[in-house]
Amino acid sequence: MTTRTKAVLSLDIGSSSCKAALIDAQGRFLAESSAAYRIHNVKEGWFNQNPDEIWEGASKAIRGLFVGQAGSDNKGQIAVAALCLSSQIGSYMLVDRDNKPLTDFLSWMDTRAVVESEEMKKAFTEAELRSQLGMDIPVGPNWVIPKLRWFNRHHPDLLERASLVVQPKEWVIWNLTGSWMSDQTSAKGCVHQQSLKPASKLLEWAGAGPDIVPPIGLPHDIAGTLIPAVADRLGLPSGIPVVLGWNDMSAALLGLAGLPDRLTGFDITGTSEHVGLIEPGLFSPVPKYVEGMNWVPLGETHRVIYGVTSTGGQALKWFVEQIDQYGKNDINSSVDYDTILRQAGSISAGSEGLLFLPYLSGERSPWWNPAARGVFFGLNPSHDRSHMARAVMEGVGYALCTMIDRLPVKPANMLVAGGSSRNRLWNQIKANQIGVPFSRLETTEAGCLGAAILAAYALGWYSSLRETGNQMIRIAETYEPDRSVSSIYEEGYGRFVDLYHALVPVFSRESSNRDIGGSSQ
Repeated sequence: MTTRTKAVLSLDIGSSSCKAALIDAQGRFLAESSAAYRIHNVKEGWFNQNPDEIWEGASKAIRGLFVGQAGSDNKGQIAVAALCLSSQIGSYMLVDRDNKPLTDFLSWMDTRAVVESEEMKKAFTEAELRSQLGMDIPVGPNWVIPKLRWFNRHHPDLLERASLVVQPKEWVIWNLTGSWMSDQTSAKGCVHQQSLKPASKLLEWAGAGPDIVPPIGLPHDIAGTLIPAVADRLGLPSGIPVVLGWNDMSAALLGLAGLPDRLTGFDITGTSEHVGLIEPGLFSPVPKYVEGMNWVPLGETHRVIYGVTSTGGQALKWFVEQIDQYGKNDINSSVDYDTILRQAGSISAGSEGLLFLPYLSGERSPWWNPAARGVFFGLNPSHDRSHMARAVMEGVGYALCTMIDRLPVKPANMLVAGGSSRNRLWNQIKANQIGVPFSRLETTEAGCLGAAILAAYALGWYSSLRETGNQMIRIAETYEPDRSVSSIYEEGYGRFVDLYHALVPVFSRESSNRDIGGSSQ
């Protein structure tokens, strides 16, 4: 009788797609699948996601692991022991007492609650927020509290009918198990990070009660077991445990670095990018010299100081699809990234003076300026699309530098994961700009690997999360910084920061001419 390989099924619910993977106890990816869904740009600054589309995307990604010849082999040779999730956060919807959605998800990119976020900054001091939340993180319109206040102001009837405010991970878990549960880090805007209690004063200010927050657990807790009917539809064993999981950043950090015993730098790429430091030690208040950055726990033994952009890989996707190849491809054609990346690689460091501010959807860290916008600066007749493509990649790298500058210690090395980490040119540009080695994983899917680490620990395959990470994480290659271009990037970075500050009044004036508030759902 053939022995079946034990594996966990990891599900990573991203902003524009859901990825699924079967991963064994050694961290090897046995199968991968994905399914896309839409971000609906309802109007300027408003971004919705349909909960049914997200659930269908998750279901399709899971089923994709077991279709075709390879999928048939997976079904016969792999024993799925558990399912675990990682997910985008900052996207919220209201559900009623019958567990039915009252709204779409208001995406983390959505800025309709910008007025409410400014009100929140004035209503609570940093000390009051720290007391309520047990962490330090700048208030923004993607927070749950401003969004709840926006609903209370514009749709009080919906908030009155709401039983819970939930994010995509909770929604998918409910569809899998029939139970609602969130983890403490994913709920960091409305739950105290040490006591796990709802932030009652903040919720009251928003017009909601503490019972609107789902039950809170630890990321390696079992949220429930797979419902038989759902298991049958997805092609999975009935009754397997569904492990609660983590937000995308925390899961990706676990999958990228584990729980390291020394300071470790990271860059998690994707639609947006997270960059910062993992530090062993217990949580403590954020120092003043990291204003504009986030300081949160990572599990029970580590902490993370980091910044997050609003646009990372999305900037290159926008340029290639909307500028470089707009009108070239029909709907059934694939976009040719290889050619433009080859051409961008032929352009010298600094893009011959061309700069790009990658603030297509405003910016979060370190400026926290939803009014900021994307800008090409310095165009002249010698520039072509190759210069522009390289400038986009360098612009994202410069945006990361604005956060590296605010870390208490510059990392000696950076670990990189996520979709853009397969882009060798971009890895090298970032190493050159920041001036430290960049090492990438064997897999780009650190979030899936982090969820698998949580599941493996929850199943008792290893004795600790640290041991689990040590056994399942693999580095593929390292990009050393090219010191010969350091001065070019130092000068370019100074111009990048000066350009942003020079344009802040323009951004503010233009923002006042746009309708970024509103009253419709």
